[in-house]
Amino acid sequence: MATEKNGYPGIGYLKILAAHAGGIMKNHFGRAEYRLKHDGTPRVPAEEKIHEMVIRSLEKDFPAVAVHGEEGGREVKGARYKVVFDPLDGTLVFLMGKYGFTICISVIDNITGEPLAALIYDPVAAKGWTFNGERAYLNNHPVRVSRKSEIKGSKIAIFWIPECNFHLERVEWKLKDLGATCFNDLLVGRNGGAVAEGAVDASIFAWQHIWETSAMHPIVQGAGGKATDLFGNTLVYGAANNVRGHIISNGLIHDELVRVVQTCQQ
Repeated sequence: MATEKNGYPGIGYLKILAAHAGGIMKNHFGRAEYRLKHDGTPRVPAEEKIHEMVIRSLEKDFPAVAVHGEEGGREVKGARYKVVFDPLDGTLVFLMGKYGFTICISVIDNITGEPLAALIYDPVAAKGWTFNGERAYLNNHPVRVSRKSEIKGSKIAIFWIPECNFHLERVEWKLKDLGATCFNDLLVGRNGGAVAEGAVDASIFAWQHIWETSAMHPIVQGAGGKATDLFGNTLVYGAANNVRGHIISNGLIHDELVRVVQTCQQ
């Protein structure tokens, strides 16, 4: 793969990685092969192959860039940039033979903690949402978030399981009481793209890891939306590689979503 002049992989390079990843996903789709990771979640061979491909490619083409992935990474002392990626978001959906799984990948400035480029790619639908440092696109066409301005009637992806932090079960009940339609389809990254193109109004996520969030954040903001942690604070991707969940929305309902989350912590 060709390197790029800016010292970190830009959108062109990320698209090449995503295309290779998509080919691997489609080649393995439909196989009920997996092993359990230490946290009890499944890991499929496609994840391992994509992880190895991304690590190997970046080590060859961008040896000065650090890598942080769901399946491991590569430390580079003093690295100005890091690539964050989830090789296969939606593993359970993938195993069930359903669609919507994606690769999520972003490039972070280690000095500012801000995303510089990002991509979410759905290989089955052939949909790629990208952020190039200025604005967001879907397959090279500019996208825009929805104009829904109230919780009532809004469509909200909310990812939680009983063991998760921040009482998102209470948040879901409250949002439904306010008239929202809430759903949990286990497709975090894919819903980031849906928020960016206006098909979904918000995504609420309880986990601390940044693999999907750091890609969703700039893409949705580049489409006119807003991204914060669950409590309305700026998302910064520092050395610890964690955040306090996320609220990523069209911006118009964002403050109200933050208030609902805060209320449900009491």
